Amino acid sequence: MTHIFIVNENTFDYHLQYLFAGTGYGNNEPNLNETCGIDYTAEKTLTAMISDISKVRINDYVIFYVTGCKKFFGIFQIASLPFLSPLSENFLGEENRLNKYLPFRVKIKPYKVYPIGISEHSALDEIAHLNHPYEMCWSLIYRKLAGNRGCSFVTEFEYRKLKFLIENANNDYLKSDFFCYDKDNQCIKSTETAGAYTGKTNLTLNIKNRLLHKTGAYEVHLQAYITQNFDNLLAQYLLPENSKTLWVGNEVICSVGEQRIDVLIVSDTECATIIRIIELKDERPTAYAIEQLKWYITWVDQYISPNFTNGRKPIRIIPTIIAEKFNRNTKNKKLFVNAFSEFNNNKMELRNSNLDDMEYIIFEFKNDDIEFKKETVI
Repeated sequence: MTHIFIVNENTFDYHLQYLFAGTGYGNNEPNLNETCGIDYTAEKTLTAMISDISKVRINDYVIFYVTGCKKFFGIFQIASLPFLSPLSENFLGEENRLNKYLPFRVKIKPYKVYPIGISEHSALDEIAHLNHPYEMCWSLIYRKLAGNRGCSFVTEFEYRKLKFLIENANNDYLKSDFFCYDKDNQCIKSTETAGAYTGKTNLTLNIKNRLLHKTGAYEVHLQAYITQNFDNLLAQYLLPENSKTLWVGNEVICSVGEQRIDVLIVSDTECATIIRIIELKDERPTAYAIEQLKWYITWVDQYISPNFTNGRKPIRIIPTIIAEKFNRNTKNKKLFVNAFSEFNNNKMELRNSNLDDMEYIIFEFKNDDIEFKKETVI
């Protein structure tokens, strides 16, 4: 998987010298314990950022987007799990360095670091070499329209396009492990030495305590928990047996109207490529959730699935609702059950994918823990 970190021309030099990437929101420090001393809006934003960076896994790829020159530079790899850099330390954040607080960080390492970046125009606007609309970098285009996130993502085929463009803009990558940014010439240069990252790296971003004790709306906390645990604690519910995870995205924008898929997971088996579309609910789901999923399914079939076809394995889409367990029967529950059954009994026809039955996964807070279970909707 590939992650895009948004930086400016000042901070980029320090990211290169000290080989780390990060994101944050003002000078707000997250509190991952039971109580939280920041307001709802700030906590929601910080938790969304935790969800973003929690997708990263060691050896994933990293490309930087530098706002000043509007170019993409790469390619690096993730070298550590995400960690919290406390405000009291704020390593490299003091005046005349980063000059900002980046609480959520990962260490990186060079993969193939090319000196010359590629322009935003060539990556997002140029279509002369494309044959179909789904070949455009929609992840980055939609993110640009909706406002940049400090740690974003691109799909596997979007990464291949960026990699192709970066390689073609350069004669070769830099044969070095140490780098700096030349702002005057807008390029990466090799150096003989590097700065040592001496900040703390052992403070995890585990969201579980906040999820267990959060009152009121907590859907963003649930999303962060899933991005942290989709391939371990939740693998039995979200990943097919003997599969390889290709990609995971959260808040996946799927229209210029900024409709967003809560979580999208692509995994691979010997027989098929599986795309799981997940709708999260911190309340009892209604029939409207089924309508949301229909829109997402159509978009995935038109914009994601075609990039996996070309005579390869069949594509299976598994629509999924994850919601807290509710025991009380209501009129809305009956409407939801009817819509759920109607969806599975009369499946949509898709052009590029096969549609599986919709799945319903419930969770409940029990004994200071969170338990998940796949349930039949009746």
